Amino acid sequence: MPRRAEWDIEPYAVSGSSVAMKAAAATDEHGVEYLFENVILMGHSSGWQDSPEWIDTGLNGSTEYCYRVRTRDKSPNANQGLWSNTACATTQSGA
Repeated sequence: MPRRAEWDIEPYAVSGSSVAMKAAAATDEHGVEYLFENVILMGHSSGWQDSPEWIDTGLNGSTEYCYRVRTRDKSPNANQGLWSNTACATTQSGA
């Protein structure tokens, strides 16, 4: 079963409308997927993906957004790990 997800690179602003982040690589004999979630703006999540990196786009400038990430294995049971700690970033001013 996957463990609690951790950050490799906590969320950081790359522009006035996007925030990038990277989860620490997780391993499992069946393979691993990652799910990033914006806990401030509902509907902004990565969906389950193979990549441990994600950029959230379409955000407002000069606004703080907070994120968490979790993992699941690719076994038939799709065992999910625990959510990471929440980490926040403030977008740059302007769009």
